[in-house]
Amino acid sequence: MTVLTLTPEARAFAVALVALASTSAATLASMVHAWRRAPAADFLPTYACVMALVAGLAVVLLGVPHVHIPTWRELGWALLVGAAACIVALRGEAAIRRRLRR
Repeated sequence: MTVLTLTPEARAFAVALVALASTSAATLASMVHAWRRAPAADFLPTYACVMALVAGLAVVLLGVPHVHIPTWRELGWALLVGAAACIVALRGEAAIRRRLRR
C-alpha cells in the first residue's frame, strides 16, 4: 500500500510517526488508564491494545511487502506461546502490585 501525496518524503514522515507512537506507547497507555480510572490490574490489557493500534498504524502507513500464511502447526504454537506469555505477564504484574502493597 502506498501513501499518495504530493511530497515525496511522506514515507519519512510515516516512519517518524510510527517510531514516535511506538516509543510512547507506554505513556499513552498510562494516560488512557488514568483517564478511564481503571484499577491497576487493567494496565497490561490497555498497553496491549495500544500496541495493537500502533502495529495497525504501522501496517496502514508503511505497508506489508509479504505476508506468510502460517500452517496449522505454526498457528497452534503461536497461540500456545502467546497464551503462556500472557499468563506470565499478568502474574508478574500481580506479583509487583502485591510487593508494592507491603
